[in-house]
Amino acid sequence: MRRLRHALGWPSVVAVAGIVVGMLGCSAGVGTLYPSEIEDAIRVAELSVERARAQDLSLAAKTALSAAEVKLASAKRALDDEDGVAAHAAAQEVRVQAENAIALDAQSDAYQRLIREEAQKHDDDAAELASARAEAASTRRAAEAIRSDLRLLRDQLDGFQSNAKDIVGQKAAAERRAQELERDLAASRQSIREMTGILDQARAHQLDTERQVAVLAQQVQGAAASMDETRRREAEALAETRRARELAQAYTDRMQAAGRERARDQALAKARAEGRPPAPTISPEEVLSASPTLKQWKSAWERADMTRHLAFYHADANGERISVRAGQEQRTRITHSQLLDAIRASDPTVWEGVARSATRAEGAHVVAELPYRRRDGAGALYDFWVRKAFWARSGAEWRIVREEWRYYDEVPQFTDR
Repeated sequence: MRRLRHALGWPSVVAVAGIVVGMLGCSAGVGTLYPSEIEDAIRVAELSVERARAQDLSLAAKTALSAAEVKLASAKRALDDEDGVAAHAAAQEVRVQAENAIALDAQSDAYQRLIREEAQKHDDDAAELASARAEAASTRRAAEAIRSDLRLLRDQLDGFQSNAKDIVGQKAAAERRAQELERDLAASRQSIREMTGILDQARAHQLDTERQVAVLAQQVQGAAASMDETRRREAEALAETRRARELAQAYTDRMQAAGRERARDQALAKARAEGRPPAPTISPEEVLSASPTLKQWKSAWERADMTRHLAFYHADANGERISVRAGQEQRTRITHSQLLDAIRASDPTVWEGVARSATRAEGAHVVAELPYRRRDGAGALYDFWVRKAFWARSGAEWRIVREEWRYYDEVPQFTDR
């Protein structure tokens, strides 16, 4: 812009200087002007105007040229009016204005060139700015991507650190497990050594047993001769026994038809008329807590699972067998081993329940009373059997410490039992 102002200033100064010089020349020679000089001045002015017209002037230059043309017409009128001074001065001014139009055109070209340069520079700057902005946006996007990647890497690092801690914990657990396995292996090896010793002893015992079996085999061969005679005698005894059983069963059937129902009613009445039990010293809740154990005990006997049934007896349990005949009781105390043997020998298929089991508290015990009657046709010695088990706590469990077996029989029975 400073170059533009500089280019516009010089033609104006030249034009003003030309006007001043012309005016000074006219004023100095007004009294000495000749018609030829005035005509020459007008011709020079016309040539200046023609030279300006020949150029492609800008709008400002055309305006200045129009003023020069008007001034030239004025100079020619002054010449026609024989006003030499006015004609000469107007011609000088025309020449200056024509030259000024040419100068303005040149000035306009320079100005347009500067404008184009400035516009080009502005476009270049805008392009550079747009490129810089695009590059800045790309840089921002790249920075954001880097930050996102950094956050992802940090999350992965946290995950790796957590996994590393887990792996360390798993390794420690694996080491502890390995130590436990080593101890178990050492114990297993010791157990294998012990079992090997037991196996060696068993093999030695087997050899000894095989020798004893060989001796017994010889004895059996020696006794084989007498076995035939023994079998013959057993067959005769068995036939005799069978005949006796048939006679006894026939007699029993006749007697049962006469008084079985009456005898059973009397037996049940006597069973219900037993003496009063001692007052309970345990709560109903404790009695209720023993109920599941009592059911398991009863169910095991009815299934003939004697191993499970006997597991409910205390190590010091004993019993009493009470036989009731003709209203008379005969009591027999039995030891722990006798009680267990009697239970093992009992046959659940011979008996059937006649009422629901009764469970109550007597003193410090829970008493379970199970009444049974002999099934029809079964070979039992008694008609009724009442089991009365006394239960007591043994730690957190209930165990039988005493059991009474009460038998009732009003009708004689003749069986092979």
